[in-house]
Amino acid sequence: MNNPELGQIGSPAVRAAASATVLVEFIIVGTVFFGLVKAGLSLPSPVASPLWPPTGCALAAFLLRGYRIWPAILAGSLSSYLLFGGALLQSSSIVAGTLLAALAGAFLISRWSAPETLFATPQSVAKFSFICFIPTAVISSIFAVGSSALANGTNPSDAAVTWIFWWLADGTATLIVAPTIVLWAMTPLASFSKWDFLEALAVFVLTVAIGFLAFSPAVGIDLTNAEFNHAFPYRSLLGFLVLLPLMRAGLQGNQRNVSAAALSFCGMAAWGVAAGGFPLAQTDFSAAQLLLLAVSIGASLPPLILAATIARHQGLEVNLFSVQDQLRHDLEETNSELDRARRHFEILIEGVVDYAIFVLDTAGRVASWNSAAQTIMGYTADEIVGKHFGIFYRPDERRAGEPNRALELAIQKDKCDVEGWRIRKNGTLFFVTGSISSIRDDSGALLGFANVLRDATERRDAHEKLVQAREQLAMAQKMEAIGKLTGGIAHDFNNLLMIIGGNAQTFRRLLDPKLPRAIEAIQTAAKRGESLTI
Repeated sequence: MNNPELGQIGSPAVRAAASATVLVEFIIVGTVFFGLVKAGLSLPSPVASPLWPPTGCALAAFLLRGYRIWPAILAGSLSSYLLFGGALLQSSSIVAGTLLAALAGAFLISRWSAPETLFATPQSVAKFSFICFIPTAVISSIFAVGSSALANGTNPSDAAVTWIFWWLADGTATLIVAPTIVLWAMTPLASFSKWDFLEALAVFVLTVAIGFLAFSPAVGIDLTNAEFNHAFPYRSLLGFLVLLPLMRAGLQGNQRNVSAAALSFCGMAAWGVAAGGFPLAQTDFSAAQLLLLAVSIGASLPPLILAATIARHQGLEVNLFSVQDQLRHDLEETNSELDRARRHFEILIEGVVDYAIFVLDTAGRVASWNSAAQTIMGYTADEIVGKHFGIFYRPDERRAGEPNRALELAIQKDKCDVEGWRIRKNGTLFFVTGSISSIRDDSGALLGFANVLRDATERRDAHEKLVQAREQLAMAQKMEAIGKLTGGIAHDFNNLLMIIGGNAQTFRRLLDPKLPRAIEAIQTAAKRGESLTI
């Protein structure tokens, strides 16, 4: 439930805290850019410095904190220029170029990807590298060199050469600085373990030591001294040792350590150029700058791409293992459910005592056998499993192909009703009724057959006896009807005979005595007819 009073009391405090946080953030960002510009101005050539990090830092600030941070960048950079001798017009132009370049780069990056996925793949790293040089470094270098050329009256050819150096320096510095800031700022401290900190510290210390030994002015040693350079003519070759920590971090897919190692190594190399301890720095400063830029790009971009590739593969591997674990878990649950279903099915099947229930494979071989089937058929499971179910048919039916025909009907119609005589293990015949049903998976593929049979011998015998009893009853009823009919006919016939006999006696008394023999014959015949109906 919302409390209006609490909301009214808390809202000013919340707004004040948010304002204080923004103010502290602006002060920190402004201070950082003040120091960056001061460090850049302290290098030998402020216009064509060995590396120019403010643009990369501005790009990282926009990616992490949004476009609203621009006033802090403007205030810190411009105040540093003005305090350390920079002309207002030239300083304002350089700062404006830095802001516009960073804004353009941040806008393009936001169109392509989010900061958290900016270095996730080799393709995204390649896109970021393109943005660092075009348009970010192009815009920044045009403003910086253009303002300097206008202020100092530099001829176009010299301005073009200066622009190329500034463009390369600005793009290279952005490529080195921005990933380091973004990658480390996007990683929560809670996700770091003790070994992560120790490994990052070891990589940083090792790269700084390699850069120090290879390029930087050693304490107490004059790097411009001919005797020292003669004693150590290949000192700069030690810089190749930086490949060890870079490749290790890259092969581990640790982009944070790769970017930090590249930044620290390139910083030491830039220090060497500024102090004259970099190869060619004493003889040709421009060639030393180009060599520094080549070394910096080689030390930052390939390891970062390698780390992105390895990190992506590691992420895919983690996802693969996660999917594999999930599939294994689902498979175990499915198997457990199947086991439970199988046990319930077996309990159900074993509880059926009147039906032989068994499963056939696609070839018609017995795959399962319940106790009722053993009781009815006489075979144990060990004896019958694996054998063709045609063993139950009579030999003449097997020769005629009845078993296979029943399976074909079950495949065509999904169910085939069966009825007929079968053979038990002991060779006796018994009459069965039942069905054969096809078993299919979700895709319709045939898995086997379910055979359900019932011993109907007693029922068939009872049916036959019932039929015989009905036939006998019908015969008795027929005979009874015939007897009744015969009795009626005999009665009527006897009446006729009585009439004939009586009339014959009358004729004998009345007629001529010459006829007694004929009348006697009629009476004899009548008496014989009467004897037949008695």
